[in-house]
Amino acid sequence: MSYRNPQIIQPSKEGQIIGAGIARFGQQIGQGIDKFAKEQERLRKEQLAELKKEQDLFNKVDLEKAKMNANFQQQTKKYELSNELRPIADGAIQQYGDAKIALLTETNPQNRAYYNKQLQGAYTTLIDAEAFVGSMQTDGKSYLDIQNKNELGYTKGIAGETEAERLINQEFLQVASGRQVGGTVKMVQLEDGSMDMMAYRADGSLIRSLNSVKYLQSGNSLLYDIPETDTEFLKDIDKQILNDQGGYKEQFLGAEDTLTSTIGKDKYKQTYRTINKEAIVEASQLTLDGQVAAYYGLDNQQKRNVWRNQLKQTSEVPLTGNEEGVRQAYTDILLNDISSQKGVIKVNEEFALATSNRQYVAPLKATKETKDSRSEKTRKESIATIYENIQEASPNLGIGMNQAGVFTGSVDLIIDEDGKDIINPKVSDALDQIGLETVQFLGPEDDDNITDSIKIKLAGTPNTKAIEFKKSMSAQEFVNKVLKLSGATPGEAKDMSYQFNAPTQNEMNAADLFQKYTTK
Repeated sequence: MSYRNPQIIQPSKEGQIIGAGIARFGQQIGQGIDKFAKEQERLRKEQLAELKKEQDLFNKVDLEKAKMNANFQQQTKKYELSNELRPIADGAIQQYGDAKIALLTETNPQNRAYYNKQLQGAYTTLIDAEAFVGSMQTDGKSYLDIQNKNELGYTKGIAGETEAERLINQEFLQVASGRQVGGTVKMVQLEDGSMDMMAYRADGSLIRSLNSVKYLQSGNSLLYDIPETDTEFLKDIDKQILNDQGGYKEQFLGAEDTLTSTIGKDKYKQTYRTINKEAIVEASQLTLDGQVAAYYGLDNQQKRNVWRNQLKQTSEVPLTGNEEGVRQAYTDILLNDISSQKGVIKVNEEFALATSNRQYVAPLKATKETKDSRSEKTRKESIATIYENIQEASPNLGIGMNQAGVFTGSVDLIIDEDGKDIINPKVSDALDQIGLETVQFLGPEDDDNITDSIKIKLAGTPNTKAIEFKKSMSAQEFVNKVLKLSGATPGEAKDMSYQFNAPTQNEMNAADLFQKYTTK
């Protein structure tokens, strides 16, 4: 066996060995503490970064909410009902913020879809709230702008199929616009996101509620505009019938004439030109066609108002299928417009344009009657008598007189009877009525049965000259010759038989223009 001598630790080295061991242990402990501290600092910084991230997120969303709130207030501050919207707007903005924060941190698809729906709902609420109140404000302002009650039904209409519905809607507008004292308005949001606006009377009773979605989808239907069809129609007509100076074009005016009228004991005269209303209506046909078409382009509510208030009709409203009735209604307002124009007067119930002011006619001074004046008076009286007799005998003569005093028709003095010409029995009676007598029948020398003409003179006056009358002649020619027999001069006879004699005020009556002027 071998023997080894173990190494003995010297006392002088013992402390060094122990100290080195402790130093190494301390070093290891220090390194661990340092590592722990660094880890804790890292964790702390990560937590601070996460907290800052969360704070930034909240701050960002809060900033968005603040901007949304400020923008909504800016957009709605002009509305009187803006205060009613505040609770609804605040709720929508809070809903937006909560959904936005959740959406930014959520990864689950179903949850994200839910939060997206919440976001969209909040946006929709704010947009609809502004649009709803804005539209109501516009309707309210339009209602407040109505200064004259006559505007209602003429240029502005209250919605409603029945009178009761229209009255309720009008009362609602009065409260919503602030016109009804004591009335109040309240707004609430429903579960579907829409809003109800409720109007109350001063006694607290509900007038009606109005849903935002239904209101906006209906096109803001409480108050609607009514086009002034009558005014626009007449403007279009004026372009066709008036000249550059604003007067009637020549083709719509007759010749100048004089009207003599009596007011009290005084006489006045005035010159005028007849207005050819039939020609005006005829020239307006294309415009009338367009107006009828425009009428049927209106909705039923507008038609009812136009028919009743603009066209002044009391019959049932022609909503469909009555174009002629509508055409006549617009024709009537055209004719009424003609009659109401400056300078238009009535002559024989017809429209006429005065071309002078009414002028006083001084009465003639009485003059001493002479032999010549008595003779002239007798002559004129004879002419007047014969003229009246002609009018009375006109049925037997087969002639007439239209409303303007123009003789019409023709006189057949000779008729054929069994191959022989004889005087017309009715004409013979008429000649007696007038005060005339037949003097001689004239015809071809070779045939006694043919009569070409007759000589006629005043009855009971053997010394007066007879005048030849053809077997058939116009009423005006016949009257002309008879008046000459009565002592009328050629000029007088022509004026009384051929020309228009304006009737006096007492003789005026209605007549169609064609009937008034035709001689056929």
